[in-house]
Amino acid sequence: MKIFPSDSAEGMAALQETPSAKQVHCRLCGLVYNGQAGRLQGSSFVCTPCGNVDKSIRRNLGDRDGLPPWSCEDQQHFFRQMTAEKDKVGKNLPWKTIKAAFVTSLTTSVVNSFTAMVEAEELPLSVWLQRGWEESLVKAQESVYSEEYKAWVYRVPVKRLTWSQAFSELEQKVLVKEQEASKKRGAKRGDVELDLPLDKTGKASEQEDKKSAKAQAAAAKKVVSGNDKIHAAAAKAMGPLSSAEASLDKALNKAQAMSADLHEGTLKCANDTLRGLRDCSAACRRAVNQQQRNRAKAEGDAPEVLEALPFDAVSLKALLKTQAEVCKQIRAELPQKEKKSKSQGTDTKAGGPPVKRRRTKGAA
Repeated sequence: MKIFPSDSAEGMAALQETPSAKQVHCRLCGLVYNGQAGRLQGSSFVCTPCGNVDKSIRRNLGDRDGLPPWSCEDQQHFFRQMTAEKDKVGKNLPWKTIKAAFVTSLTTSVVNSFTAMVEAEELPLSVWLQRGWEESLVKAQESVYSEEYKAWVYRVPVKRLTWSQAFSELEQKVLVKEQEASKKRGAKRGDVELDLPLDKTGKASEQEDKKSAKAQAAAAKKVVSGNDKIHAAAAKAMGPLSSAEASLDKALNKAQAMSADLHEGTLKCANDTLRGLRDCSAACRRAVNQQQRNRAKAEGDAPEVLEALPFDAVSLKALLKTQAEVCKQIRAELPQKEKKSKSQGTDTKAGGPPVKRRRTKGAA
């Protein structure tokens, strides 16, 4: 009887080592699949959902020349988001949806990398005020204790790239690349110009204008709705955050005044929690200030897109709970005052309770 390789022990081992049976990482989303869930070229594997999205990007934009670099984290987040969106709708995503998420992801990556490169000066509040900065803007930044000045200073970035500015610039770059790719595809078909289709009167199709206006109105409505949600969450969180920050700051100052030797873990947790509270408070103030500037804009002016808050309801609750526990632990580690013994104030001779003074009526 003829024995096929797959029927023998050696054949089974060889089968298990085939690429289709291996667990491999998709180079775009970073998730683990078996080799049959996508395409494996050499050591590079791309799952089918990510491959479809990547193919759509390359077809509509050509290459990535002129676009900013993409961090691995942001790339994986984008492709995972697209996979989740595809599973939700149950079909391949249109280019319009992919392009919007693609521009947003690149913008986030640019802003994050830019912020990391921005140099910040650490100066006392009085110096910033002399330079013409508003007190509220300075206090919204991170504060640290300076051994050089022997005082608290504010770390203020001199230059900051806004999210809306980066989004607008990237959107324009993607649009240019999209047009260039369209012209290249048209040239292969023999078409030189790719203008809008003209009707009998020589005007651009009114239907295209209506679609464009409707899309712009929907996008503007989405921005306003998103801004309202962020503003409401920021305004609601400002009170609890401010109160928690003041309470923890007071506890640390009290421990310092009493020269309390706090445990290293307690002190680190307290400083990390205080920093988190200040970062969240600063983000809330920026959101509220941005929304106020939006409301002051003239009718018809596009509103600024509010930066997403660095917390949600669950993480905020956890942060406030951590603050309460840290304050409790600090109070427990403070030096305790000695309690007065019960024997104090008693008659030392008799060892009993103090002798009460006898009250007598005066002589008539």
